[in-house]
Amino acid sequence: MQSARTVGVHISQQMVRCVVIALLVLSTWSFPVFAAITSSDRISSLIANLASDGLRLDTLQSEFDGLAYDTTTIDGPATLDELALKLSQKFQTIKGAVLKLKSVVESELASASGRGGSLTECCRKTGVTYDSRFGSEIDVNSQCERLSGSADSSYYNVGPRLLDIFKRNLAENPTLKWQVFGSEHGLITLYPSFKTSDCSSYDPRFRPFYAAAAVPEPRDIVIVIDHSGSMSDHVGSSSRMELAKQAAKTVLDTLNPKDNVGVVGFSSSASGRRGCYSHSLAEATEANIAELKSYVDDLSAAGLTNYEAALQLAFTQIEAKSTASQTGGNRHKVILFLTDGEPTGRATDIMQTIYDHNSKLGFSVVILTYGMHIDRSSQAAQILNDMALQNYQSYGIRSSGSPPAGKSDIVSSDQDIRLQMGSYYAFFEPDIEVIEPVVTVPYYDAFGLGVVTTVAIPVYVGSGSTRRLAGVVGVDVTLADLVEDVTYFRRGELSYAFVIDKTGVTLMHPLMPAPSDVTSIPQYIDIDSLESSNGSKAAIWSSMKNGGSGTLVVDTEWPVSRGNSLTEGVRISNVRATYRWKPIDRTDFSVGLVIAEQYNFEKLPRHLTPPRGSDFLYHRFDLVPPTVTTCNQFGRLAVSNKVSVKIAPEGFKNPFEYLDLPENATRVRQYVDYFNGRTNTNLYFKVRMLPMSDLLLM
Repeated sequence: MQSARTVGVHISQQMVRCVVIALLVLSTWSFPVFAAITSSDRISSLIANLASDGLRLDTLQSEFDGLAYDTTTIDGPATLDELALKLSQKFQTIKGAVLKLKSVVESELASASGRGGSLTECCRKTGVTYDSRFGSEIDVNSQCERLSGSADSSYYNVGPRLLDIFKRNLAENPTLKWQVFGSEHGLITLYPSFKTSDCSSYDPRFRPFYAAAAVPEPRDIVIVIDHSGSMSDHVGSSSRMELAKQAAKTVLDTLNPKDNVGVVGFSSSASGRRGCYSHSLAEATEANIAELKSYVDDLSAAGLTNYEAALQLAFTQIEAKSTASQTGGNRHKVILFLTDGEPTGRATDIMQTIYDHNSKLGFSVVILTYGMHIDRSSQAAQILNDMALQNYQSYGIRSSGSPPAGKSDIVSSDQDIRLQMGSYYAFFEPDIEVIEPVVTVPYYDAFGLGVVTTVAIPVYVGSGSTRRLAGVVGVDVTLADLVEDVTYFRRGELSYAFVIDKTGVTLMHPLMPAPSDVTSIPQYIDIDSLESSNGSKAAIWSSMKNGGSGTLVVDTEWPVSRGNSLTEGVRISNVRATYRWKPIDRTDFSVGLVIAEQYNFEKLPRHLTPPRGSDFLYHRFDLVPPTVTTCNQFGRLAVSNKVSVKIAPEGFKNPFEYLDLPENATRVRQYVDYFNGRTNTNLYFKVRMLPMSDLLLM
């Protein structure tokens, strides 16, 4: 067990490693130096001498050993309540910013006339400067708009009216990222403004945040694409096949990892994505979406039009996922069926296939059909309509259930098929207004902000029977900011906290990298994959997914870091631990706290009296120069006869704010005044201030 007494050793060992690395780098410059230290005995001796004579490790350890330590226990219930409250407050603050945007947009649209304010197109934006908070060049004093190439002519621009509330939201919560309003007409307003490389390629209606807010329930969806020979016919400059591919990929762009998806291509026969998901749905992660898009791109027009085979495989994929994961509850199951021709089989056989499969699924699958350039009076148009309505009686099939009625669209222009099919989710818009913002599944930000999530909510015009969706407002926030209290929860090495959503996907766990360290597409890991297999734990996960709370003592395997867990790995201990969990109020998330039984940890007393004549020096000499003589060390200001201090993120009340916002001279002077006792005002640091484990000596 690593107590507070060994913190000094841990710091010094890291410093030793840094010096050894520096020596090895130097050895690449000079062969004699390399030859002189190649002996393992010589290296060992060098490190030992460096630790004792150069870094004074023994002296530093003696200082730590000479301090008085308090032995304390963790109040599990109180600690869990504190974590849940902080997380809830963080979510509600962000949701509050979103609801302010919703109020302004709905008020403006209620009295809208004409086109609204003039467009400030992002692609023509000038006067931007780099801002580290957003990882790009921006202008915090303006918003900009992007008008999709497929936007309709009745759009109304509320952008200028949103600028004041955009700026106020950012001033009240400096860690907020992008704020947006995407309209149902294909126009998006973004704040802060920034310059884009093109003017018309982005359409908010076909983005995951928009679809997830408009219809919060997750989807099990199969996209069925006809690639028979007639799909090679051209519509203007594009073939029907090319237009179908664009439509299918637009649908894929609306999905998020809470959704399950499959793609079926059919002509004379039907096929699905190659590999383990050829006969089942896949989670709509970025990796799976990319693979499905590749499958769509590889489809070529040839053969006949076998509806029956396509439907057989589409239902098989839904059935396999339903059986494997017992997906149910409030999930929309839907087949999107796109074709340009009449079926080669009998209409009765097609309807019988739908009935046989959907009846097994409790008639839970909705069918939406799309006919490309089909005569509205043709047999194809009739069968597509009957498929969507699940009109079994017209074919002599007696139905014992209540099949859901879908919708059939006949489209004739190259734009309509993408718009109609890409907006499939509108069919499932709830009858009542969505009043609670949704939190999207975390994703990697295109501007390099790391893992972010969007908190979004629909906006409406009209009321009652005339109410309709007008768009979606949203605010981006980094996952690092959202879960910072869990990320930086430190009460020794035999306790930890974690956060999961109602599907079991883990947002933060000590075996996962900190959100601020993730530099690529995040992995969506179920909590059961991170914790050791234990029958008792299954009850915990089930309770957390269903919004429950509780306490359970279990025997478990405990990973303990050997040092740096990323580079030195962990060792596994068998311990008895208490698991506590509770939902985070007004969210779909739960927080858990795990504490090993009979675990005590040592910490320094709350206040230590500094030696007479000492002076706290913060390491940012570039902002507040010290009063003592400085020198230049490796290109940085330094002092040779005093110790400067850097405070680790977990020492701050808001660790992410410390990491995200640049320090300035005023803030550093406030640090120094507090530590030197010139003020009792503590603006930045945790009340338990300050164990030495939160300080890094420079």
